[in-house]
Amino acid sequence: MNWKKFFIAFVVAWVWIFVFGWIYHGMLMHNTYAAMPNLMRAPAEVQFPLIVFGQIVMAFFFTLVFVRGFGSGGGAAGGFRYGILLALFLCGLDVIDYAVEPLTTTVLLAWCVGGIVELAIGCNRRRTLQTSRHECVTLKVAQRSRSSLNRGGNYFQRG
Repeated sequence: MNWKKFFIAFVVAWVWIFVFGWIYHGMLMHNTYAAMPNLMRAPAEVQFPLIVFGQIVMAFFFTLVFVRGFGSGGGAAGGFRYGILLALFLCGLDVIDYAVEPLTTTVLLAWCVGGIVELAIGCNRRRTLQTSRHECVTLKVAQRSRSSLNRGGNYFQRG
């Protein structure tokens, strides 16, 4: 695994999650959350460092799972598909939260739709920073076969 590319993708993922979360939850959903004072912390009680820490953990493992388990998934379209699938998985957790917490259906739907937008766009951007091992091997084989043919050499010789 290319750690430099992984780190860049991780930072891009975290920045996207932070900015999207700030705009979506902090601004767009603010009035909806304010209507549920028994469920949400008061603004003075919100533990912002824990929010940032949670986003860092989420971005790290989100990127790691993609690179290690889905990395050869087909360019930007593969990243988009990965984001949609992961967001739908997380919608299932939102439904469970809805079942056990006094959430409104507005919050449930907003979390699901917001998650789909956040992860589909975020994965699409991160995928452009990734290069799968399969693509690298294919490129090396193609280069080697062309250079071997041009030299009249053996395809399997070290280059």
